[in-house]
Amino acid sequence: MKKLILYALLLFSASIVNAQKTSRYLVFTFEKKWKVNRNFCDGGNYLWIIPFDSCSNNLSSFKDKMKPLFAAEYQVAELLDSMVNKRSLGIWPVDEDDYKKPVLKELRQNRRLVQKIITDYTCPKDQMTVFVYVTPITATCQIQKFGQKQNDVCYFNTNPLTWSEFWNLPQRELQRITYCDFSDFDFVVSAQ
Repeated sequence: MKKLILYALLLFSASIVNAQKTSRYLVFTFEKKWKVNRNFCDGGNYLWIIPFDSCSNNLSSFKDKMKPLFAAEYQVAELLDSMVNKRSLGIWPVDEDDYKKPVLKELRQNRRLVQKIITDYTCPKDQMTVFVYVTPITATCQIQKFGQKQNDVCYFNTNPLTWSEFWNLPQRELQRITYCDFSDFDFVVSAQ
């Protein structure tokens, strides 16, 4: 009987350890800037995340496997509030004030620019630049449904740590990930 109880406790402990396993991820930050100041709210940074294994083992594009990342405190609070979550509408950018918090500060300080996408507009005359950054991290994440359409959104269960060894990967591997064409990627996080 004691062996059975001990065995059950070991299985329970192992399941807890596996559930909280830290994994390697890549966080992509899409920072949109306009050359001429727009009169409407159309800026901010949008965070997307993908497990490293999902993009390193696949030779085709990995953009369809990326999920929006809610890392700002207000985003996570609304994600976890079941009353707000189910009726939520709108877009979810991260702004400058959010980067003062430790989690987002860590992501911003350790990111690297991998792409710059410039789009010219004629009516009205303007130019939009999207800067694409990558931050390699290790963390424990969770996926939850969000908004009226109940889309998958990811958030951190633990504070992310920088995965600095990522930049020491073979050059071919890094190029395949960082040279992915994001010019057609709809990075604006919307709950509609």
